Amino acid sequence: MLHYLHELHAARRATPGRRRYNVISGVLFILIGGSLILAAAPLPVIVAFICADFALDIALVVIWARRDALDACWQRDGEP
Repeated sequence: MLHYLHELHAARRATPGRRRYNVISGVLFILIGGSLILAAAPLPVIVAFICADFALDIALVVIWARRDALDACWQRDGEP
């Protein structure tokens, strides 16, 4: 399990574009979540926002990790 979490963490920071995505997504999460709380949105709306954000983020990171693993496998197969 720890190896899998390490692979996901490595996939998040593998390229400058991914690191930029992490910063922008974190800032947007704080801004939108904060505005929902300040606007006194109902609790189910806040929980739905948090769940949707985490689900989309995790799905994207898993896609990145799979792509990185396939690229590494293809590179290893191509070497003599």
